[in-house]
Amino acid sequence: MKFFIDIKLPATVNSEEKEEKEKIQIKIFEILTQMIKKFCGNNRLRTHYIGIAIWEAIYNSTLHGGTTEFLEVNIGIGISRHQKKLIFLINDNGNFYRLPLIKEVIKKKDLEKLRNFKPHDKSGGYGFEIIFESKPKIKILNGTLCLIWEKARN
Repeated sequence: MKFFIDIKLPATVNSEEKEEKEKIQIKIFEILTQMIKKFCGNNRLRTHYIGIAIWEAIYNSTLHGGTTEFLEVNIGIGISRHQKKLIFLINDNGNFYRLPLIKEVIKKKDLEKLRNFKPHDKSGGYGFEIIFESKPKIKILNGTLCLIWEKARN
């Protein structure tokens, strides 16, 4: 099972558009949650951590991926054959995941450098701590963040 979403939103929105944007985000999260639950089964704690990690990755794209005109975010999620891996992909029209420094510190999970990279003051790198805690394999390919969770062995 796989699906991909391509979202294109204006960078700045008025109050009516903000409400519509939030409805879109909620619908996307509902769809993602179904996939995560299918992968995690009865492990509600893992479902929770993976869900928060994915939401954080989407939030990062909305913060770092925009331009002055519009934000375009491409989201893909799928469960591998036999449900052994959950694969999440996110790409935006910004260059955050293309920056060599960012790619390196994410690869090394260097939270101190991420905290010192401050394009905004909202989380200062703590958002990536949430992603790292959910224990995915992390790859950045051509500006696309790939998070891959493997099913726990019984």
